[in-house]
Amino acid sequence: MLVIVMAGILAAIAIPGYQAAILKTRRTDAKTALLSLQQAQEKYRSNCTQYATSLNPGQSVCQPDSDYQLNAPTLSPSGYYLLSITAADAGGYTLTATHTGAQTQDTGCKTLSITKEGVKTSTDSHDQSSSDCW
Repeated sequence: MLVIVMAGILAAIAIPGYQAAILKTRRTDAKTALLSLQQAQEKYRSNCTQYATSLNPGQSVCQPDSDYQLNAPTLSPSGYYLLSITAADAGGYTLTATHTGAQTQDTGCKTLSITKEGVKTSTDSHDQSSSDCW
């Protein structure tokens, strides 16, 4: 009986810690995707008059006075984050990864963002600034 109680106590302590570690590890999916998008934006800008304003899996579009679309996925490689360009013009951009699916359990890190200058920010599920995500 004592063994069962001990196993229950250990499980109650270990399982939440394990789940938190999994969520933290999955943030790498967002970081990798954002850094890849950052490189793609710079390549796009070298061929166009400004940075892309949206993602378009399948083809890039560079049409002044019309649309600036970057050929890039809207989902991170492992599928834990939705990717978007939340601000862009000729001088800069902000790229954002927003948790989705199973990763929505990571309430401390809802979004991770990075700017052209490399400024990294993040928010929690209450849209408050969060400093532990990057």
